[in-house]
Amino acid sequence: MNRSNTRKIVGYGSVAVAMWLSVAWAQAQPAPPAEQAQPMPPPAQVQRGHRTITAPKGDLVDINHASRTELKSVPGITTALAGRIMANRPFGSKAQLVSRGIISEEFYGRIKNRVTVRFTKKDLEKILGDKAPK
Repeated sequence: MNRSNTRKIVGYGSVAVAMWLSVAWAQAQPAPPAEQAQPMPPPAQVQRGHRTITAPKGDLVDINHASRTELKSVPGITTALAGRIMANRPFGSKAQLVSRGIISEEFYGRIKNRVTVRFTKKDLEKILGDKAPK
């Protein structure tokens, strides 16, 4: 099967799923009364050229431990950028993406609400050296 056929099949599958979801949504129960509804926070948005892309809701991506695929799930992070992030681990804070020159401040402003930094004991030893808690 060549790439053209594969792309067509994936495209048709995406259309079928979108149609199925729209039918399921239309048949869903009505929303609860306004006094019971909880306000939803706005999803993260990324400006790409003249388009604004809304990121899907989900968990934060841990830049110290995420796989390349998990990093690429953040809008705007490419395969190459994911590789640079992985090569410069561990990070003491997500702001080190800028201070180490991996991404620009502008791009950091777009993704900072989608990423986080979590530490393991081994990460702390690398970051803090002899000052790490035992």
